[in-house]
Amino acid sequence: HTPPARRLLFANYALERDLAPAAVEAGRGRGRPPRVVYQGSLSANGSHYDLRDHFSDIAGSGLPLDVYPNREAAAYHELAARTPGLRVMATEEPAALLRRLPAYDVGWTSFNTGLNAAHLDTALPNKAFEYLASGLPIAVGAHRALERLVAEEGVGVVVERPGDLRAALEETDLGALRARVLERRHRFTVEGHIGALVELYRATAGSPVPA
Repeated sequence: HTPPARRLLFANYALERDLAPAAVEAGRGRGRPPRVVYQGSLSANGSHYDLRDHFSDIAGSGLPLDVYPNREAAAYHELAARTPGLRVMATEEPAALLRRLPAYDVGWTSFNTGLNAAHLDTALPNKAFEYLASGLPIAVGAHRALERLVAEEGVGVVVERPGDLRAALEETDLGALRARVLERRHRFTVEGHIGALVELYRATAGSPVPA
């Protein structure tokens, strides 16, 4: 198929109406390590959502990590039971979860990029937009599209391995990074881009139909 002259890539942005009315200060107290959150799909079968090694390495580095699975994840409860600093939280409705996210300092976004998941490094997971729209910087592993998002927007940190996250955050002005994300959070919502979509529909509807 030949793409039309006018086209628009509309990402799976967060709905601004579901966000906390205003981002709150992160939950980190003076002298405490940043709090990391992950929300979304999980698996225990070696697929791209098998993040057990990620979570073990992050918590093992001394960063507290809360995980909100989108469905029951027994293997992760077992992992949390033997991993200090790792908690598996109750599953939340999407809108309720978005209102919880601003209490954290950074959101973990990366997949398990093993051989069976190498193709995923050109896709942007919707959780990245949900963290950013909630005011959270994102933490990115080996994932080309996410690395490009951080480089272009300046809204997160990139690490080679999950266990490097604590050192990376210690070298980052997290307050300034969070302020930048808060200033740009509207850019990662449906409402922030709806004008472009409406304009595309308007232009398409007004175009002559080929005979």
